[in-house]
Amino acid sequence: QLGAAASYSHADGHVDAPAVVRACVAGATARGAETRPHTRITDLHLAGDRIKALQTDAGSIPCDAAVLAGGPDTAALAALAG
Repeated sequence: QLGAAASYSHADGHVDAPAVVRACVAGATARGAETRPHTRITDLHLAGDRIKALQTDAGSIPCDAAVLAGGPDTAALAALAG
């Protein structure tokens, strides 16, 4: 039979996930990345195993690399790559 248990340590940590995302986006844009919030990706244009462009509801966006950060839609986005 399993009992309930918990632990606490002053060394335990936590993270503010939205703040981490904002910091990552700020770091990426400071290094030249572009973000397109609220833009739906509908397809990936691939050449072999390399991504060449993202097809979106706002048109095609050429790219050399893309970050897959779709939250709950990540699996569907990854499926576009095959």
